[in-house]
Amino acid sequence: MAGIAVGVAMLSWTLAYFNGFIGELVKSATSISLGQIQISSKAHIDAPSINNTFTLSQVELEEIRSLDGVVEISPRVKVYGLVGNEERSAVAQIIGVDPERDSATTTVSQSIKDGQWLKPVAAKTDEKPSQPHAVVGHHLARQIGVSVGDELVLFFEAADGALGNELLKVTGILKSGNTAIDRTGVFMNRETLQEIAALEGQFHVAPIKIKDVSRAERIAKQISDILKKPQIETKDPNVIPTVRLARSWGEIIPQIKQLVEVSDGANYIYLIFVYFIIAFGLFNAARMSALERKREFAMMLAIGVPRSKLFWTVLLETVVISILGAVVGTLMGSALAWYHQTYGFDMSSFADSSSDGFNYMGVSFSSIVYFIVTPSSVFVPFIAILPVGFICGLWPAIQSARTVILKSISNRN
Repeated sequence: MAGIAVGVAMLSWTLAYFNGFIGELVKSATSISLGQIQISSKAHIDAPSINNTFTLSQVELEEIRSLDGVVEISPRVKVYGLVGNEERSAVAQIIGVDPERDSATTTVSQSIKDGQWLKPVAAKTDEKPSQPHAVVGHHLARQIGVSVGDELVLFFEAADGALGNELLKVTGILKSGNTAIDRTGVFMNRETLQEIAALEGQFHVAPIKIKDVSRAERIAKQISDILKKPQIETKDPNVIPTVRLARSWGEIIPQIKQLVEVSDGANYIYLIFVYFIIAFGLFNAARMSALERKREFAMMLAIGVPRSKLFWTVLLETVVISILGAVVGTLMGSALAWYHQTYGFDMSSFADSSSDGFNYMGVSFSSIVYFIVTPSSVFVPFIAILPVGFICGLWPAIQSARTVILKSISNRN
């Protein structure tokens, strides 16, 4: 029974660990910048360009926010250009965001290493317009040699073909753990960037945060239905309506989705392997127990116990032992998994000493893994042991029911 308990406990703990590990990976990959769901135009997906934009009306935004499971949506503007100072410059991805909405949608604002996050654009006065602010990725800041309080010159080609340029004041340096953002990212207020880029009222992407990542595909379908509603009609035959798509994180980063699917398959293989070992030990124990009590079984048959009753007695004995071991193992494994769900499991000893955690596909995630205890991680190991105990008890039960009374009593076999 001890072997069964240890095996089931190990399975419960491991399944909860994999749930937490994959959940942390998905969360880190999507929450920093992408969102669990993202809206963009089909043209921008096929060919990212400053001109491939889409619009979202206030009615559509509010309708999306009202969907069950949606936390927030924050449309963005993204352009590519040069940023620098008198001495150095570099190619950068300039991202225009609504500071307040984006803080509720992504975790970029929580990744500030030095300084502070962007503030909403203040109302401009006739006396002195406020200087636009910017938050820069820490690798990019080090490359061009800027820090909080320095000025940053921005150059790019606007949507109308004119040269967009602006002088920005660096208010924050961020370390997000996302390689692309840390090396090329420059965040600024969306309204300011839209004005410079001649993109008033237009967006390139709209990240959406949801409560449960497992519902991403279902909610993305609901958002797609909203986006398919007729837009402002035009009689100009040359104007092609913008096709807007809502994609779940699995479509945006299919590599992560494939990893989740591979992990699910690996869990089943792991389950089979562990239960094979449990079954081998259980079968051997049940067989040896039946052999040692062969004379006892012969005596029972001699006094009139039906062979069928002896068969079920031996079989049920094995099943009961399996159930008791599974109960103990489930309680042990679930208790340990719950502890790691609450306090986390420190894997820093396996992480790269030069970083704060693990890195996968350019995204860093914490070395502290918080387990996710689900009904499947608790009950699947328990339920799966029942057929294992039944199968392992069949052969000893059959052999016991076939006991030859005279030979067994006389110890001749």
